[in-house]
Amino acid sequence: MPPEAAEATVRAPWLPLTPRGAARFARRGGVRFWLVVLLGATAIGLACGRLAFVGWFPAIDEAVLRLPEQAALDGGVLRWPGQERSVLVENTWLGIAVDPAARGPGGQEADVQADFTRDALWLTVLTGYLRLPYPAGYVLRLDRGAVTTRWEAWRPHLLVAVGVGVATLMVLGWAVLAIPLGLAEALLAWLLGGGLRLASAWRLAIASFFPGAILVATALFLYSFRFVNVAAAAGIGLFHAVWTLGILLLGPWFLGAPVVTEAREQTAPPSAGNPFRPAADVVEGDSRNPFAARREAGEEPPD
Repeated sequence: MPPEAAEATVRAPWLPLTPRGAARFARRGGVRFWLVVLLGATAIGLACGRLAFVGWFPAIDEAVLRLPEQAALDGGVLRWPGQERSVLVENTWLGIAVDPAARGPGGQEADVQADFTRDALWLTVLTGYLRLPYPAGYVLRLDRGAVTTRWEAWRPHLLVAVGVGVATLMVLGWAVLAIPLGLAEALLAWLLGGGLRLASAWRLAIASFFPGAILVATALFLYSFRFVNVAAAAGIGLFHAVWTLGILLLGPWFLGAPVVTEAREQTAPPSAGNPFRPAADVVEGDSRNPFAARREAGEEPPD
């Protein structure tokens, strides 16, 4: 049986939650495949949008109301009245503080801490931090009146941008990351003794991210509802690496010869007494041929 016919006998996949399911999705491709990919990315985007709506944006609302009358970013340097540390807002999810005299991040009370120092913004999450220097060559007003006007105008659009932007970045990131992973999948399939097209290997690598996406989205939703803390949410999210690795290691085996073999075993051989067998299979003198005896006796079979 040709591989194309064997593939047609494989039942349609539902969701790529297992190596076999991911292999079926990679083999079939099409609109259903991309709809499932968008489903996983959208789940993460909605979870981030929910977290921004209940945690981050309300904190920023409060921080804007506590800005001074005069403040600005001028040439990559923060111009702020006073040199003492000032905590603008602090809730469970986000804390914002200003410390012009500091050279690094301050104490962390919220899950995500943003510290504005003299020349950089420091973001602290769990035990790690990220330093973001201010852009040089620009003057950006940070007084209460200017920031309030801009924030109220852009707030609804930024909330939508969080969800849409995260979902878009997920799809693009998976597509790019799947290129080297797909090459590794094709090599693994070759080592297993089966051929695997690069397009199928690339789709398999993308499909392997779907279970992790559902785990990450679930962790973010639980965290936004305060059912788990940030450490537990990070632990749930990191477990997706194990699931993804399992699909990447076992997926090529289901994409190779075993899938075709299974389809061949499901194809029943022609019955011995099948009257509709092709003429090429009828052998003169064969006991299964109802006209064999007449032909041996010199009789012609009836028309």
